Amino acid sequence: MYNKFYKPQKSRGQRIKVFCTCLACFLLGAALMGVLMQVRMEAVLSQYQNEARVQIEKAKSAMEEANLALLAVRNNAQINLETAQNNAAAEPKRVNEYEDEPVAAIAAACKPGIVGVTSQIKQSTYNSGNYSSDIFEYYRRMFPGIFGGMEDPFAAEPDNGSEPNYIDYAFGSGVIIDAEMGYIITNHHVIDGGEKINITLFDDTVIEAEVIGSDEYSDVALLKLVDVPAELVQIKIGDSTNVTVGEMAVAIGNPLGIELIGTVTMGVISATDRDIELSDGRIMRTIQTDAAINSGNSGGALINSNGELIGITTLKMSTSAYSSSSVEGLGFAIPINEAMLIAQEIQTNGRVIRPTLGISSEDITADEARRMNLVAGVRVRSITQGSSADGALEVMDIITKWNGEDITGRSQLQSKLNRAKIGDNVTLTVWRNGNIVEVAIELKHNAL
Repeated sequence: MYNKFYKPQKSRGQRIKVFCTCLACFLLGAALMGVLMQVRMEAVLSQYQNEARVQIEKAKSAMEEANLALLAVRNNAQINLETAQNNAAAEPKRVNEYEDEPVAAIAAACKPGIVGVTSQIKQSTYNSGNYSSDIFEYYRRMFPGIFGGMEDPFAAEPDNGSEPNYIDYAFGSGVIIDAEMGYIITNHHVIDGGEKINITLFDDTVIEAEVIGSDEYSDVALLKLVDVPAELVQIKIGDSTNVTVGEMAVAIGNPLGIELIGTVTMGVISATDRDIELSDGRIMRTIQTDAAINSGNSGGALINSNGELIGITTLKMSTSAYSSSSVEGLGFAIPINEAMLIAQEIQTNGRVIRPTLGISSEDITADEARRMNLVAGVRVRSITQGSSADGALEVMDIITKWNGEDITGRSQLQSKLNRAKIGDNVTLTVWRNGNIVEVAIELKHNAL
């Protein structure tokens, strides 16, 4: 009997055929997918290769530019080296020349900045008997074969109505501190009383100078060349507060006069703050050196190992206040920091105006203070009416401190005054009748 729900079964061959067909389709699809993936990978790879080639080309271009720049630098360096070698061959190497001779190097660098200063007066003035000659004139007259023969500068000449005849009466040294303006610093005692000042430069050129101002107390004077040559050389200014005992010192000046201009002597710094009391009672704070300083060195340069000006040579110690003979190895110079301050004030005001206390005084030493049951310091002997001290200090007060700093003697007190200015307010600590009191003082300018 026929059943309508009956489905004839497929034969095994048919099933294999269907399976093979499906497998073939799958493999074909896989192959097509592989081909597509390969095409895509080749496209991406080609893109990366192109980008890499571009970067390589850029790198090559940059390297070529760098090579060109390096070549240019090498060429410039070679040109500069050749130029330097040519310049070195044309000019001596100062550093190498004096490598083992520091004093020679200092002398070569500094001597052009040191000058000779000749102070002159009219012969008629000299013949009046008001002036005495510099010691060098004595040597020139006594030893003409050594110091150069010359006619007697003191012989009177007839007055024929012509220009006055000037004669040399003082010789000294000076230091160029401003080559552009022609400023020269020297000692007050070198030009004091001079009616005409001549400056002898390193190359023997003689130029007249005018006196801008002079300060007797500090022994500093400021000169200015009337005609300033273009080749003028100034010395390098140092710092005298950095000077130490035992370091090398070189003095350059004109001992005994212009004929020995630029004489160099060497020594060491013996003391940095040496107070020297002069015959007129002035107290100078100086740098002490054993470098040879003689008549004519006054106003010259004291130089450190760096070729820097640290002092203006000013005096040499004598055996006593009553003798003109000298002792060896005791020369003194004004510290350049103080000298420059004085010179600057002279340049500004034409003179130096210092404050004073307006007292006469005496030192009370520690030994005296113990014996008399007092304190060490400066005792007031008298007070000038209207002076800085008037109304603030009393006679017999003993000044022991200045703005809190100990005062043990008049030299310290005067040093404080020298560094102060008109109008400054200071506090003095004084011992008064067994009590310590502080007094405020406004500094004025009054004669002591």
